[in-house]
Amino acid sequence: MEISLYKTVPDLQEEKIIANTMERIAEINAVVDKDNIPMGFEVDEEGVWHIQENRNKSPTKKWICSPLWVTTHTRDHKNENHGRVLEFKDTDGHKHEWTMPAELLAGEGMKILGTLLNLGLRISPQKQAREKLLEYITNCNPIRRARCVLQCGWYNNVFVLPSATIGNIRGEKIILQNPSALESKNDMLGSLKDWKERVAKMASGNSRLILAVSAGFTGPILRLLHHENIGIHFKGKSSLGKSTALHAANSVWGNPVNVHTFRATANGLEGIASLHNDRLLCIDELGQISALEAGHVIYMLGNGVGKGRATQYGLAKKQSTWRLVFLSTGELSLSQLMEEVGYRVKAGQEVRLIEIPADTGISGLFENLHGFKGGADFAAYLKDASFQFYGAPARAFLKLLIENIEESSAIVKALMKDFRQKYLPKTSSPQVIRVFDHFALIAATGELATRFGVTGWAEEEALHGVMKCFQSWLDNRGDLGMQEEKEAISQVRSFFELHGESRFTPWERGPEDRIRTINRMGYRRETNEGPEFYVFTDSFRKEVCKGLDYRSVEKICIKKGFLIPDRKGSPTRGERLPEMKKNKRCYRFSADVLIGTTEGNLNNDIEVL
Repeated sequence: MEISLYKTVPDLQEEKIIANTMERIAEINAVVDKDNIPMGFEVDEEGVWHIQENRNKSPTKKWICSPLWVTTHTRDHKNENHGRVLEFKDTDGHKHEWTMPAELLAGEGMKILGTLLNLGLRISPQKQAREKLLEYITNCNPIRRARCVLQCGWYNNVFVLPSATIGNIRGEKIILQNPSALESKNDMLGSLKDWKERVAKMASGNSRLILAVSAGFTGPILRLLHHENIGIHFKGKSSLGKSTALHAANSVWGNPVNVHTFRATANGLEGIASLHNDRLLCIDELGQISALEAGHVIYMLGNGVGKGRATQYGLAKKQSTWRLVFLSTGELSLSQLMEEVGYRVKAGQEVRLIEIPADTGISGLFENLHGFKGGADFAAYLKDASFQFYGAPARAFLKLLIENIEESSAIVKALMKDFRQKYLPKTSSPQVIRVFDHFALIAATGELATRFGVTGWAEEEALHGVMKCFQSWLDNRGDLGMQEEKEAISQVRSFFELHGESRFTPWERGPEDRIRTINRMGYRRETNEGPEFYVFTDSFRKEVCKGLDYRSVEKICIKKGFLIPDRKGSPTRGERLPEMKKNKRCYRFSADVLIGTTEGNLNNDIEVL
């Protein structure tokens, strides 16, 4: 018999490993059928052995790896994506359970060996032994069966987490089969009671923290109400407490390592988003992403669909999809970042990433320091607590949500309807309504978590905190109208302010006015109300409306009274311009384009909370 590599371990450590291994053997003896261990292999307290028959000699045993069991056969709801559950303990006696996709057995299986070594399985360095390990895994035929999913989140009416599944389907186990999710296995530390006392209690009285933590619970609700993804961005200068808010929100779900940064490519963030399906994604420091990619990334996260790709044969690959709430922070807004490379933020991006001023004007991001001397001390305490207590709130919330899924959905819908009637300004545009509905869903979910006893907050505390944040967003926006309309008016007005004298020839010029107008766009005519502008059609469409749909700009300017249409309502009109013998179609802008109001009607009729 060959000498086992296992025998080289010091005696005390060996005794500990053997004791832990024997306990594990006792645990799984009831479910692992010895007959299902492939012929030519044995498993004992020392490891997996390959039995080699020798002619006219006794069989020899070759050590393959430390004890490893293949306990469960997995497949998805279509009976595809087959896999195996591998269970073992590392040298410290820590249990590992890895759901291995069967497709990794193709080729030389290096990904399997690499993952097992990374998780702490001791494997023989001999090439033949490693080949036998793959043979052992392939030929094991476990009795147990389980359904696998490739993403965390909802599967029918159960919720799959990296290390647990909340709920049950006909007694069948549902597990996550995604090698990329290994880092999230340790997703719970401390009790719900500790989290409520050390984290949730500190959020009380702080509108931004209330918003962040309530958003943490909102991910699972999106599917139930068929609601789109939600993005919230805390914008403000350094050291206000923005990152602390992310860690407090992330503690609802799990490990602090799940707070990511924007220092990644669009493809990298796509993979990260896919791993946070139906949950919360926290991303710090927006300024770290390439300004060229920022707008595309926000559309991608908000739409919940990754980039379309092709296989080597030219066929379409399945696109990554996800539903989630994502929180971000940064000293810059999305519009400021995109302006660095000459891009203009679009209204669709602004409703997908809702910008909240992080500074409350009291103690940075905070309004209630709960007895701490300053914001820095409070932030340090809260961040430390978020690192010590996490994961239990989401599990408690999901358990009660699944037990009362129809009633809970009805409660959230009723609360949202009530919030809209009480707090939504009556003259709001569709964009403002869309953003308000995001805030209303977060507030209603926070109230639901409070009714479940998960937050420890008083009734309506989530509502009051979230609505304060909505009012801050509305104040920062400036009006209740459509963003496209606001941008169009601003661009038209700015153009006339910049070029009203240099590129428009005076209507009436005396003999002394011999200065030639460079790049003339039309004529300027002085009136008692101020200057009127007669703009050539091509100049208006190509220069004044650059980057915009000129037809939409025409309608907006007529609506605001800036553009004077002809008798038939056409935006252009025939005018006898100076030095021209015939009428010429042009745009006639009144003096209001420079002096008229462009502000929408902002009704600050949200109740002061």
